Amino acid sequence: MITREITNITFDDTMNEIAKTLLKFIYKTVCIEINLWVEVRTNQQNKYLWKVFDIISKETGYTLEQTKYLILSAVGHIEQFANKKTGEINTILKPTKTLSTKDFGELTERILQFCAEHNLQILTPQEYFET
Repeated sequence: MITREITNITFDDTMNEIAKTLLKFIYKTVCIEINLWVEVRTNQQNKYLWKVFDIISKETGYTLEQTKYLILSAVGHIEQFANKKTGEINTILKPTKTLSTKDFGELTERILQFCAEHNLQILTPQEYFET
């Protein structure tokens, strides 16, 4: 990590927004982290997934949250860790909001495959948004 005091900023016109943001920190010590931009899942993708959970919850009688947990667990979208004191294995769901659009699409495909294997009729995203 590199920290520097920002004392002078000059950018061409394409960097105006960055420059305006950085100017808020002039004469302050800042830490800037630069990461590769990844397009995260879209609201439309998330809307579709929650519709799938809704359909499954109505079919099974589970709540939406129970359905989300059960389905994401079934397709392996979980993290497990051991309690250091007891050795008990704890399971939590991985978040979906930080998935790339591609990874979210792959997760959706795994969920649809799981549904097909368990005789749950679910529209594909294309079918859902066409109706």
